[in-house]
Amino acid sequence: MLALQQQLDGVVADLQKIPQWSPRYQESQELVNQFSAQSTKINQVVKALQTASTAQKSGQTPAKSLDDLRNQQKLWRQAITAVEIIKPSHELYGLVQANLPSYQNGLKNVTQQLVKEETWLQKIATAKTSGETATKRQATAKTAADWQQVESNFRTAISTLKTIPINSLGSEEARQLLADYQAKNLVVSDRAKKEQSAATSYQQAIQAANQAKVYGNQNQWQAAINSWQQALDTAKKIPQDSFYFNQATALVEPYTASLAQAKDQLQVYGDLTQTRVELNRTCTSTIKICTFIVTNQQVSVRLTPEYDKLLQANNPEMQGHFQSLQEALKVISQNSQLSLFIYNSQGQERYMRKPD
Repeated sequence: MLALQQQLDGVVADLQKIPQWSPRYQESQELVNQFSAQSTKINQVVKALQTASTAQKSGQTPAKSLDDLRNQQKLWRQAITAVEIIKPSHELYGLVQANLPSYQNGLKNVTQQLVKEETWLQKIATAKTSGETATKRQATAKTAADWQQVESNFRTAISTLKTIPINSLGSEEARQLLADYQAKNLVVSDRAKKEQSAATSYQQAIQAANQAKVYGNQNQWQAAINSWQQALDTAKKIPQDSFYFNQATALVEPYTASLAQAKDQLQVYGDLTQTRVELNRTCTSTIKICTFIVTNQQVSVRLTPEYDKLLQANNPEMQGHFQSLQEALKVISQNSQLSLFIYNSQGQERYMRKPD
């Protein structure tokens, strides 16, 4: 077809050489117009086919960038436009129209690929943002929560990069970033676990110390010693390179002092845990008989309103039960070397004894 156009152009050029004074001049001009119009029509088709051919050749070479894909897209659009401007009255209309579906399909394919590549490159950009955020936070991270946030940022970036297809435009960059972020995340993950462990240990030390204070207030000195020892050991095991190290170190001295004090108290007063067990057993029957408070100096027992009411009935059996209760409480008082005070439910003293 290109050869035909060239032949027509050659004929037109020859005809235009005929001078105006020639008797064949008028006829030659008519032929020039006729052949020129025909050449123009053929030229339209040639341009459409050439543009499509260029687009096809461009698509045979794998795209290396979005610009390559956009150029292919542009060529297909130009080919389609060149075909669509050819009118149905054109002698070659049927020829070019037969090629139009393949051109449209070519444009569709490259457009779809372009959208996918843009999506994947955007994902890589998003992953880089998460990775860069993680790197910046890593430089200032201190607490377990800080390190966990850094780890979360790296994991988000890693998860995103793993979705990038191997044959995509950004696959090589994604591969390099993935390797980098995975290596960094291993370090961050270990640090996050260490900081979480340190934070947990610090809280456990505080809780053990609080429990030790409760035991001390109850004169349960052996239990207090055990809790102070646990608090001290837990505080000491917190790693030196962790955020809570300085705070834990500050606990060692007061906890050591409290442990020593609890040991001294145990030496002076003994442990009243067994005393409490015996009191609780003595004060409990089918009904709650009494309540008690134990200090380093005395045991205070208060009868419950329900038991007091039974005593007020002057039932000989209940009086005998009260005598038995007194004897049991006296034994506990003697064993613990503490004074004993028994009160009725109204707070009036019913009995008192001091250790021998």
